[in-house]
Amino acid sequence: MSIEEHQIKKTELIDLKENGGSENSSDGTLNVLVISGTEMFDGISEEWRNVAEISSTYIFQTYEWNRIWWKHFGDGQQLNILLFYQDDLLLGIAPLFLDKVTFMGLKMYSCLRFIGSTVSQPEGEDLKGLLPYSDYLDLIIRPGYERQVNRKFMEYLANNELDFNEVVLDEIPENSSLRNYLMPDLEEQDKDYLVQQSSACPVIELGRSWDEHLADMSKSSRYKTRRFIKQAEKPGYKIFEIKEAPDKAGIEKAYEKLVKLHQKRWKDLGYPGIFDEKRMYNFLKEITLEFFDHGWAQCKLAHSIEENGKCIAVDLLFKYKRREYLVQRALDSDSPSAEHGPGNVLLYVMLRDAAEKGIEEFDLLRGTESYKFRSANSLLKNDTVTFKNPGKKLALNFGFTKKFIKSRRRFRIEHEQFKIFLNGEKNLFNNIHDYGNFLYNRLSLKFNSKG
Repeated sequence: MSIEEHQIKKTELIDLKENGGSENSSDGTLNVLVISGTEMFDGISEEWRNVAEISSTYIFQTYEWNRIWWKHFGDGQQLNILLFYQDDLLLGIAPLFLDKVTFMGLKMYSCLRFIGSTVSQPEGEDLKGLLPYSDYLDLIIRPGYERQVNRKFMEYLANNELDFNEVVLDEIPENSSLRNYLMPDLEEQDKDYLVQQSSACPVIELGRSWDEHLADMSKSSRYKTRRFIKQAEKPGYKIFEIKEAPDKAGIEKAYEKLVKLHQKRWKDLGYPGIFDEKRMYNFLKEITLEFFDHGWAQCKLAHSIEENGKCIAVDLLFKYKRREYLVQRALDSDSPSAEHGPGNVLLYVMLRDAAEKGIEEFDLLRGTESYKFRSANSLLKNDTVTFKNPGKKLALNFGFTKKFIKSRRRFRIEHEQFKIFLNGEKNLFNNIHDYGNFLYNRLSLKFNSKG
């Protein structure tokens, strides 16, 4: 289908309403089109890509990330994407969904969230809803129209007919247009909102030649960096062969290796790995293959020369515009070659290559791993912004309801984690024993972090 056939023109708004879309009343400048069906979601791909490409966006605002996330995590939720038009020109996108919590068939709570965030109520036979799935979430706005779109967004929230309690905007980056336009409007209208820090992403700012980047390092860091790169390239020092998955079949094979190593490491520590959540496994695999088709994904592998070319480390990277993202990495910690730091070798080879390709920022994404903060020279913080439905009064028992939902969610997550140990490879007694150790270690870590 051609781009012209995909594009939504103002004259087609009535047709869209009949296929799952609806038009909000115009203020003379902007119209809001609501996409509530997957068929229409599929139909706006080209327009979405065009606006995202010229806007200040991260890879988590791409059409591909949002559409594939919705495919894997949208079960039981209601799509509510807002498209902001001026005549036939798409100015902005608010990729939202209505997140609902039910108990014994009755709806207890609902909120509007960005596609790609967490969900309030874990469902199914895995840990759905345990984690947010994107690090930066925001409106997607054509440059120069940030104020118009944010104000129209607030107007929509105040006048919509959806039945929801709150707007919960997860993982809002500090450079978000929501901070510069929507939040000041909330203050001006004397509306209460809550801002909570949700994550921090260490970033390595490049934007110059590799030699200039090295020159900015301390003497010891520069020495270590060069030593690690020598271990991948210089005769006499070389310990690892660094390879890149060459094609789609290679990417898929590298992904499976990453999952295997990642899961083993976390299971050895007594924790369920992130890929125990089957939706997460399937989502990340599909998005990796999709991004590879666009030239946005690659897998780097470290093979040990001492162990006859055995693969002992895998890194998964995404690239969008002039930014690279280190999405997942895994290491065979049982390998004798692990003591030589294959993860560091991969990291510094990738950094050198990124600088030479003109990448401006190498994003290590969220996480508490020490190497991230040791390597980064910048930190990008993300917050969760919460405010009540502007057009609805909250019930008197709303606070109790939220506490109940939070407790029930924690119980559901704990139950799913327990099942992972219950269905482990050992006998029942040892699996329960391992789960007890897992709880003890987690509580000890929590206590030590407070002390």
